[in-house]
Amino acid sequence: MLHKISLITAKVRHFLFYYFCIRFTNLVNTYDNAIAPGWVRTPMIEEYWSDPEFLKQAKEGIPLGRIAKPEEIANVVLFLVSELASYVHGHCMVVDGGRIAGVPC
Repeated sequence: MLHKISLITAKVRHFLFYYFCIRFTNLVNTYDNAIAPGWVRTPMIEEYWSDPEFLKQAKEGIPLGRIAKPEEIANVVLFLVSELASYVHGHCMVVDGGRIAGVPC
């Protein structure tokens, strides 16, 4: 439980800093956007994915029913740095397979 509280606190600090930067920086030709990824299958946390019970529970909370590949997060980065996102500013793009949308209010 303490680990979850620490993680939530760190994320809140991150987002507060991000929104501060958006409001108080006025640089020409600068786009301030962020990405909030959900579960991503990386070597750093591979030990969790080898646990079938953990993997099952993680997938249950994601409407797409699977864990993201690193390339899928990289594709969002490529979009944000391309001309296709020329009018996207001050946005935190959630890339979590619908997990946040699947949480009941």
